[in-house]
Amino acid sequence: MTDEPLEVPPDGRLRLDAEAESSDLLDLLIVGGGPAGTGAAFRARELGLSALVIELDDILKRIRDYDKDKPIKPDFGAGKQMGFPKGGELIEQLHFFTDVRPRDLCDAWKALYRRHGVPVRTGVELVGLEPGGDRVWRALVRNHRTGQNGVLSAGHVVLALGAGMPRWLDVPGDVRAISHRFSTASRYVGASACVIGGGVSAVEAVIAISDAKAAAGDDTGVYWSHRGREMPKAPRALEAPMARAVSVNRNVRFLAGSEAGEVVESGSGKVLRVRVGHEREPEAPVARTVLEFEASRVIACIGQEIDWKLMNGMGIFQVAGGPHVRKAIPLNALLECRQPNVYVIGDTLNPAYLECGDFDGDVSGFRKVTHRGNIKASLIDGVKVADVIAQRLAGKAEIRVALDFVGATVATPSATGGAPPAALTRLLDGAVEAEQFVLHSDRATTIGRRGGDIRFEDDSELVDRHAAIVPDGTAYRVRGEDSSAGVFLHLTDGRERAVEPGTVARLGRQWLILGSMRNPWLLAHHDPDGRLVGRHQISEGTHVIGRNAPDITLAPDDLSLSRRHASIVAVGASLFVRDLNSVNGTYLKVDGSCGLQDGDVVRVGRQTLRFSLLGAEAVSESRRVDSRTVNLPAAGEPLAEALTVTFRNRSRPCPFKRGQTICDAAEAGGVEISADCHAGICGSDPVRIVSGAERLNPMSGAERETLEEICAVDPETHRLACMARPTGPVVVEIVDG
Repeated sequence: MTDEPLEVPPDGRLRLDAEAESSDLLDLLIVGGGPAGTGAAFRARELGLSALVIELDDILKRIRDYDKDKPIKPDFGAGKQMGFPKGGELIEQLHFFTDVRPRDLCDAWKALYRRHGVPVRTGVELVGLEPGGDRVWRALVRNHRTGQNGVLSAGHVVLALGAGMPRWLDVPGDVRAISHRFSTASRYVGASACVIGGGVSAVEAVIAISDAKAAAGDDTGVYWSHRGREMPKAPRALEAPMARAVSVNRNVRFLAGSEAGEVVESGSGKVLRVRVGHEREPEAPVARTVLEFEASRVIACIGQEIDWKLMNGMGIFQVAGGPHVRKAIPLNALLECRQPNVYVIGDTLNPAYLECGDFDGDVSGFRKVTHRGNIKASLIDGVKVADVIAQRLAGKAEIRVALDFVGATVATPSATGGAPPAALTRLLDGAVEAEQFVLHSDRATTIGRRGGDIRFEDDSELVDRHAAIVPDGTAYRVRGEDSSAGVFLHLTDGRERAVEPGTVARLGRQWLILGSMRNPWLLAHHDPDGRLVGRHQISEGTHVIGRNAPDITLAPDDLSLSRRHASIVAVGASLFVRDLNSVNGTYLKVDGSCGLQDGDVVRVGRQTLRFSLLGAEAVSESRRVDSRTVNLPAAGEPLAEALTVTFRNRSRPCPFKRGQTICDAAEAGGVEISADCHAGICGSDPVRIVSGAERLNPMSGAERETLEEICAVDPETHRLACMARPTGPVVVEIVDG
C-alpha cells in the first residue's frame, strides 16, 4: 500500500484529509473501531450524520493483530453463505472477495478513514453512560493519552466493543511504553521480562517467553505478576507446557499479590515499578518489595473479555432465554438494547443474541439469532444501525430495515436430490466460529490429519482418516473411520439425547458406560486412566450426576466436573442423557455411526465441529418495525430503578436493577447461593417465593420442567433464581440442600 499511515497526535484525535465539522451534540457516538464500528461510521458518513468513533486501543486492532502469516479470508467465521452489505460508494470500498494480508486490509481501511474524513479518537475509553436530558446521552470517557476525563453528548450510542477490550494499565506515567498485546517472544529475550494478568493470554505469554529464553540460552527470568494472593491455575490444555517452563526451563518467577505501580524515567529509558507483598495483618502497615522492569519488556494481558461491569452499569444484562435457554444479550429488531437509542453490534453478540419485543416478557419466547463472528456480519450490523438512526432522526414512526447483500456463495441442492446442503464449522474455544467446510451431498466427506477432504495437519490426536460425514437419504450421519480413534457427540444447548445400552460417555475427565443389554440401568464409572471406580444401579426417573451432585457424585476432587454436570433419565429400558450446561461438557462416543441434527457438535481429535444445514442464502433483508416513542430517563435519573429482593432466610435485602435476576442480586450482594449453569438447566438454585410473585417475569416451560424434574419442588410456589427477573420488590427463601 502506498497510503501514508494515520497520524495520531498526543490527544488521540486522528488527523484526516478532510476534517468533519465538529458538533457539541453528535447524532451517534460509536464505541469501538473494529469492523462493526467502521461499518457504522462509514454508513453514517454516507448518510450525512455527525458521528465520532472512540477506541481505547487503535482502530481495526483485531485485524492489525491477526497472525501475519495467515490471510484474512472473506468467508472466515462461517461466512461462505453470507454477503457484504450494499451501501454507498464508501461502504462498497470495504468489500473484499479474495484472501488479503492483514496489514494490507488494515492500511487500506485506515486510508479510507483519512481520505473521507471519518472522525476518530484513539486512546479514549467509555467508562459510563448517563441521561443528559432532552433525549440526549452523556457518555463519560477517559482519554488515556492525556489522562483527562470528559463527556461526549450524543442522541444515539452504538456499542461496537468487540469480543473483548484490551485495557491499558491505569497507573501514573507513560503506559504506552508497555505492550498490551503479545507479538513475538524474542523481543523479551536478553533481560528480565514481566507478564501482568491472570487469564489464558497471560499464561500463554509466560510459556512462550520462557521457551524463547531457554532456546536462546538466556538465564534471565520471566516474572508473572498477579494481584491475587495465589497464582491462577493454568488451563488444562496449558498445564504440561507450563510445568515444563517451571521445572525444565526453570526461569518462571511467580509474583502473587503484586501490582503495577508507575512508569518512571530512568537512565536507560522507561521503567515499570511493580510492588510485591501483602499486608501481614489487617491493621499492620503494608510491607512491600519494589521490582523494576524495562517498560519495553513488560506485557499487560488484562481485560481481554467483555467488560460486563461496564455493560451492567449501563443497564445492559444478559438473560437466559430462547428455545435452548442460553445466556445472551436481549435486543429488539433494531439491535437496540433495553436502554432507548443504545445499540449493541459486532462480536459482542457472538455467538448469538436474543431478539424480543418486550424486554420483561417470557424469555422462552425470545428468538435466538445466530451472530457470525466474521467481518461480513459486523459490517451488516454497522450499516443496519446507521440506517435505523437516520430514519429515527428523520422522525419516522415506522423503521424500514432494507439491506441488499453481494458476494455470497449460494448453497444449492444436488441436481439428483438427496441430502440438503450442509456444512461443518470449526469452533474455537467452544463457541467462536472459524473455517466453514461445505459437505458433499452425494458422497462421504472424510476428516483426518493428512488424508481426507477436511484436514487438520497440526492435530496429533487425529489419525489420517479419522471420521466421515455421510449423506443418508435426506439427512447425514457421522461415522468413525478408525476403531482406535474416538469420535464424540458433544451434548449442547441442554438437549436431551436417547442412548443405546453400552454407550460410552465422557464427563469432564471421567468416563461412564451407560448400561448394558443385560442391565440397561447400570452405570459403570471409570477414572481418566480407564480403571473401574464403581457401579451405580439407578431406578426409573431423573438422576443428577457431577462432582457434588444430589444423586450420584463421581469424583469430588475432579475440578473438570461441574457440581451438577449432567442428568440421566431412565424410562422403561431407555436412557436419556442431558448436559446441565457444564463447564467442560458431556460427550457421547459414537459407536459405528449416528444421525446428525442441525446444530449438533462433533469432537474429533482436538477439533470441535458444528454441523448445520444450509438454507437458501438471502440476497436481501427487508423488515418494517414499529418504532416506539423514545423516552430517555430525565437528566440525573439512574439508568435503572433501584429495586430490592429480600432473602428472608439469609436476613438480607439486596438492591438490584431492572433486567437482573434474583441470582444476580444475590451474587452482587454477597448472599451465598448455589448457581452453576446460570441458564435454568442444572436446577442448583431454586428459591421459594414468599411474596411478589406477580412482579416476576413469566415462567417458561423449560424452567417449570427443571423445577419439577431436577429440583423436585412445586413450580407454583418456586422459581429458579437465575431465571426469575423481578420488576419490583420481592421476598424469597433460598432452598438449601
